[in-house]
Amino acid sequence: MEKNKPARRRLSADQSRMLILEATERVLQIQGYAALGVPRVAAEAGMKTPLVHYNFETTEDLLIAFYRYIGEKHRLNIEAALASNRPIHARWDINAERDAGRLTAKMISLGHRNEAVRAELATHVEEFRTMQARAFEKALPAHS
Repeated sequence: MEKNKPARRRLSADQSRMLILEATERVLQIQGYAALGVPRVAAEAGMKTPLVHYNFETTEDLLIAFYRYIGEKHRLNIEAALASNRPIHARWDINAERDAGRLTAKMISLGHRNEAVRAELATHVEEFRTMQARAFEKALPAHS
């Protein structure tokens, strides 16, 4: 091993996938959906393009995994808001968050260009609509 050259660390498959998904989020947030491609995501994640393809065979696979990753983060935020003492206010705060709104708009734009992402979006929206309707039905009588 050369002096002054840092030792490479091996990442688990889950760690690699998480780095790739986090890098995808940064590329989308900073550069927009037009810049979203495997080479740019790989560079942002600090890895080579073949490693991204090893984890996600196609760009569509990456986009769907990314959408599910974002959806899970969103679901956890919504569940916490709906379980709070003021669920409607907490839910409003999530919707009013600027970065979340931008990311949502970019994900919708991706859905317009990719049918598989659009299907994920539809599933996600329906799931959250049901979850929120139940929570609001419980919350509204208590606050009426």
